[in-house]
Amino acid sequence: SRRLRITASCAVLGVLAVAAQVFAATDPNATTQKQSPAELVSPADAFPIEHRRIQYTGDIWMCVSNDGSLGTQSGQILPDAEDLRALKINYGPSFEFPAGSRVDYLFNGSLWVGGIVGADTLVSAQKTSGSGDAFEWNGYAQITPGVRPGYPGECDTLTRRLEQSYTAVFSDTLILPTTNDPKGRLHLPLGLEVVQTTHQSADNFTRRFIIYDYKVTNISDRPIQQMWFGIFLDNDIAWERVSGCPESAFLDDLSGILTTWPNPINPIYTDSLLVAWAIDNDGDACGSSRFPRVSARGAMGVRVLRGPTPESRVNFNWFTTNQGNLDWGPRLASDDYNFGSGGTGLPPGDAPTYHVMSNGEIDYSQPFSAIDFRPEWGAPPIAAADNIANGLDSRVCLSTGPMPTLLPDQSVPFTIAFVAGGNVHRVPSNQIDPRNPQPFIDKLDFSDLATNAWWAGFVWDNHGFDTDGNGDAGEFYRPIIGGDTVYYKGDGCPDLAGPAPPLSPDTANADLRLFSRPGELVMSWSGRTVETSLDPLLRNADFEGYRVYVAERNSFKDQPTSEDYSLIASWDKVDFRRYTYGEASGLWGLSSDPLTNDGWRAAFNDPAFIATDHAGPSLSSCYRYMDTDDDGLPIERCAYFAPQDVNHANEYMVAGELEQNLIQRIAVHDTVIDDIAYQYGEYEMRLSGLLQSRHYFLTLTALDYGDPFSNLEPLETAKGGIGGRLEGIPIFSADVVEDYSDSGGVYADSVRVSVYPNPYKIGFEDASGRLTSYFEQGFEGTEGQGALNEQDRRIHFINVPDTCEINIYSLDGDLVRTLTHRWPPRPSDVLSGYSSKVSWDLISRNTQAVTSGIYIYRVDSRLGSQVGKIVIIK
Repeated sequence: SRRLRITASCAVLGVLAVAAQVFAATDPNATTQKQSPAELVSPADAFPIEHRRIQYTGDIWMCVSNDGSLGTQSGQILPDAEDLRALKINYGPSFEFPAGSRVDYLFNGSLWVGGIVGADTLVSAQKTSGSGDAFEWNGYAQITPGVRPGYPGECDTLTRRLEQSYTAVFSDTLILPTTNDPKGRLHLPLGLEVVQTTHQSADNFTRRFIIYDYKVTNISDRPIQQMWFGIFLDNDIAWERVSGCPESAFLDDLSGILTTWPNPINPIYTDSLLVAWAIDNDGDACGSSRFPRVSARGAMGVRVLRGPTPESRVNFNWFTTNQGNLDWGPRLASDDYNFGSGGTGLPPGDAPTYHVMSNGEIDYSQPFSAIDFRPEWGAPPIAAADNIANGLDSRVCLSTGPMPTLLPDQSVPFTIAFVAGGNVHRVPSNQIDPRNPQPFIDKLDFSDLATNAWWAGFVWDNHGFDTDGNGDAGEFYRPIIGGDTVYYKGDGCPDLAGPAPPLSPDTANADLRLFSRPGELVMSWSGRTVETSLDPLLRNADFEGYRVYVAERNSFKDQPTSEDYSLIASWDKVDFRRYTYGEASGLWGLSSDPLTNDGWRAAFNDPAFIATDHAGPSLSSCYRYMDTDDDGLPIERCAYFAPQDVNHANEYMVAGELEQNLIQRIAVHDTVIDDIAYQYGEYEMRLSGLLQSRHYFLTLTALDYGDPFSNLEPLETAKGGIGGRLEGIPIFSADVVEDYSDSGGVYADSVRVSVYPNPYKIGFEDASGRLTSYFEQGFEGTEGQGALNEQDRRIHFINVPDTCEINIYSLDGDLVRTLTHRWPPRPSDVLSGYSSKVSWDLISRNTQAVTSGIYIYRVDSRLGSQVGKIVIIK
């Protein structure tokens, strides 16, 4: 039978591993079983590799490891040099927030996995609850960018990832002659391999969380029972470079949990979040009446996004260590488990640690440590209660399970999110009264942490989206009569995707087309699908407008990237958001999605309403309307209205002058989809006065109006994509050339073939008298990357049909070159750059550069023939 693959190797400290006696479990409340070392220990065959990368695309800088550990112990452990160079730093960020501030929220931590093998209760960890090294997870390969094929689950057949993703692989099969067990027992492995994939992105709704997805595989030949999976954290929150500020000590943290939070889509519903948080006890105001820039005002949180089974529970435990004899953590009164250490805080060894992970507790938050919650909870420690409630070197374990049985070769998932929350501390003088901590809690603001944790859950598994197409879109609240369905869970299949912008015009059957004429490009499209598509999150058609971007590239081989595009026009609805005055708070608050003037007139039943008449936060000029309060009683509200986006329709005012938009909505249509009435438009954009020698790339994007209630800015489709990119030269396009040909097959005079530059000169003076060249002006190829060679020269034939042959002759009648033009071109047709344009590189059919002189050309096509001459002056 296959044996557990356990290796012995050199530790980081240089200690040689040896085959060691394996002792039975030390759980004082359970029976023990001895196992033969011969069955578990094999000769060394590999050395562990310690490797770290930095997730740094968002507002958090966090090191990820290949050994199950979390954090860099106040920057002491360095990540890969590539990341240090990229960020221009010389330290390892643990959980730095905001990124680049040196305010760190994590000293170290670890993945904990526990289970029962036979009669042994076993836990594998890299850091113990005392934050000591256990060396029980080890990797043998470096972290790699991206994700593994088949990731992340059975119901997902695609390889999904966010903007910055890393994969690490490690196992618990190494035995070292070190131990964290109070009775000296060496690490007894569960026999697991872990594939850890981390994800971060820079979108405004994803930049404050990092997703850790674990795939845990039993690589032993024994089943593992009742498995629990946990994250252990030792935070030590402070500015890393602080000095002379006694309040900024590392050992004054507070821990707690957000159990629920109002649903951001419809706050009448309350979502379960279970976000374990850690904050500094006072935000490190350092005696100032205002928080300094480097104050630790925020929070670090961790949330379980996916447990090992759909029925998994979440436990939250926090505790102090033996610091100052404060070895204590909250415990249910029904829990009489004996750690064997005299305390209820630090769990010593595997069995007590497993008990903490699986005890079914959701501990109350640390500021309430001096409050007596009996009979449900045990009594607080009388002598130390105030000290603990005021902030201490506390630890956190957030765990989920159980996985009833993990058979050999079987895998199980476990996914969490590390979350940052800004400005939790709002009042520098906010102090804890251990006997009455609620006023302290009330002055904290966890809204940003909760919002980011909610977004982490949504991005991981989109609420209300049927990923695998089995008809299940997730769990939802039973809607009130006439109300919308609000989903609070996804279908259990990972999505790793945020809210989507409107459908991209190039994929939405928008009939997107580009026509060209001399000096002019005309783009047209339909908004039927784009403007009526539903946002998957908000469940409404939140289309706001269009934007057109342009990029200039002068060679058929030079394709622009999204950064090359410049905005030249935008069209969006003339609509307005409502901000209502709060009588109790004295503040103005957003109270609606945007509506047009007609929409507001219908909402208020006021045909004379004009939003711009109430454009600022003024009680004297606000719009007054009747509403109902929280008790359903009538109340008069006062509101002002602000434009959504730029409100550039067909016409708009600039500095008191009426401007005509480049984009014109030329028609409006009504349609009904799923019994809901919509309107959509037909559009045209005309660019005139363009150089006929230039090659232009145009791209059309669509944007929505976002959702500020859930901290979501407007989203826009990508610009510059292959499908959404239209290429044009302001000349007659091939279809226009054919339309203008007469019935006799002779070109119409207005669309005759033209040649430029003609005459062709190596150098010439521009309008200012400066010597220049066609290459410098961008009319020629760019093969030379800034230095012209003979293959870069170009003479362009325009207004040709989509298929033709051009023969070039010397004055003696010798054939110099034949150019074949086909559109769409074949890979070999490198000189065909547009439907009605083909270029000559001034190379003869003998692959020699032509000399100065006069040349005759003849264009032959199904439309007829044309003859002309070219002058070349070198």
